[in-house]
Amino acid sequence: MKVLIVESEFLHQDTWVGNAVERLADALSQQNVTVIKSTSFDDGYAILSANEAIDCLMFSYQMEQPDEHLSVRQLIGKLHERQQNVPVFLLGDREKATASLDRDLLELVDEFAWILEDTADFIAGRAVAAMTRYRQQLLPPLFNALMKYSDIHEYSW
Repeated sequence: MKVLIVESEFLHQDTWVGNAVERLADALSQQNVTVIKSTSFDDGYAILSANEAIDCLMFSYQMEQPDEHLSVRQLIGKLHERQQNVPVFLLGDREKATASLDRDLLELVDEFAWILEDTADFIAGRAVAAMTRYRQQLLPPLFNALMKYSDIHEYSW
């Protein structure tokens, strides 16, 4: 499994939020999840544009930049171009997130993780469960085509 974490605090590991995000990345790694770290929405977009297949997207939403709403929409839109139902987690502060997110953006997020309140192990467990559900719903293309073929041509052999 592979998760992309888009969080500017990777640059500032001396902060409380930076430490919490790093603990989350470590907890995911301990559960055999490959963690791709990105420090900006533009960098995350570039990773997804390079056709990097991921099983979960986690991002922080700080509302520090005026165009952050647009950047989030573009990032999730790029993800959904290739992978429709990948779980999307918002990492944030409860008060900021609930006050600043609009309804359309809330509909794009599958789960909310309060990075300063929840433990890294708890968030990692929720992410692994969401990634497992996502993977279970997928059928490989060849197997999917064979299943459709066998439904149409039941006794073709």
